[in-house]
Amino acid sequence: MTRLVEESFVVTLHEEERVLEVVYPARITLAAFEKYREDMLATIPKLEAGGKWHCLVDQSRISATMSPDMPPRIADLVAWSLEHGMDRVARIVSPSELGRMQTGRILRAAGVGESAMLFQDREAAWAFVAGSNEESS
Repeated sequence: MTRLVEESFVVTLHEEERVLEVVYPARITLAAFEKYREDMLATIPKLEAGGKWHCLVDQSRISATMSPDMPPRIADLVAWSLEHGMDRVARIVSPSELGRMQTGRILRAAGVGESAMLFQDREAAWAFVAGSNEESS
C-alpha cells in the first residue's frame, strides 16, 4: 500500500533583510494551504508594522502545475499581502512552461506588477528581494 504523506509549507523569516521566504511542498493540499494561510494572516501584520517587506517563494518542487483550485486561493493571499506591506516578490519556478504561465496568471490576478519576477535559481531570486532594501527604504 502506498501512503501519501502530506507535506507542509516551510516558512523562514529573514529579519535583517525583511524577507519572508516560503518553500512550497511538491503537492499542495487544501489542508496544507489553509494552515499556511492562517500562519501568514498572523505573521504578515507583524511584518507590516515595521514597514515594507519582501517575499521569496520557492515553488520549484511543483513539477508542472497546481490543481485548479489553488491559484485563486494563492492570488487572494498575494493580493492581501500587497495590501499589508509586501513590496518585492521573487518566485523560483521549475523549468515547466505551464508552471511559469500558471504562476504569471496568479501574480496578474493578485495585481502584482513589476515588483514580481520569476527565477529558476535561489541566488538570483534572493538578490532581487534582499538587494532591494536599499532602494525601497
